[in-house]
Amino acid sequence: MKFTFYLLLTLLTASIAFSDDDSSFFKKYTNSLSTCGYAIAVAPDENIGMAGSRTDASGVRTSFFGGANKLGDLKFVNTYSTGSLSDTLSVIASTPDKGFILAGTTRAANESREILIFKVRANGTIVWKKKIGGGNGSDVIWGMTATPTGYVLAGTSDLDVMLLKISWQTGKVLWKKTYGDSETEFGYSVAPTEDGGVLVVGVRASNPLA
Repeated sequence: MKFTFYLLLTLLTASIAFSDDDSSFFKKYTNSLSTCGYAIAVAPDENIGMAGSRTDASGVRTSFFGGANKLGDLKFVNTYSTGSLSDTLSVIASTPDKGFILAGTTRAANESREILIFKVRANGTIVWKKKIGGGNGSDVIWGMTATPTGYVLAGTSDLDVMLLKISWQTGKVLWKKTYGDSETEFGYSVAPTEDGGVLVVGVRASNPLA
């Protein structure tokens, strides 16, 4: 089945513009797979990275990273698979070396969910990759932000808000914290603060949480 996807650019038609010229654009990319783009980021050299998932005819979902120039011209699409039934990259951020950090979730046959993180170069080749979790966990990533000392990811772990900080150079986990009580909490977005901390927003038992 041929599928047309927008990789979030439908929402960014008027907002992708660069300082040296008027480079606003609207792009559509097509392929033969069922493809969803979930996240987009612009590198220091103004190249664009896009991340999401692709589903084949048998229903197996793999993650993908696509690269485009500052005019939105698609240069490549790389797919990555852990061998699990469902790999999805839901967040992306650029790195100081013009590469990207990609993060999301991988799901095994027993329904356990683990965090999936890649560091890729601008051409999509993998520098390092990590799976964090294991056992019967239910870790899911929804948001990510860069800080001066690492990248902080926000999500959910066993129905509590989860924050995870990593080194972008090596992927080393610097710390992992969960916050919650007997209610169900989800962390959806995270942003840095001036004092070196982070803010996280999400949902607690169907009510806003911040």
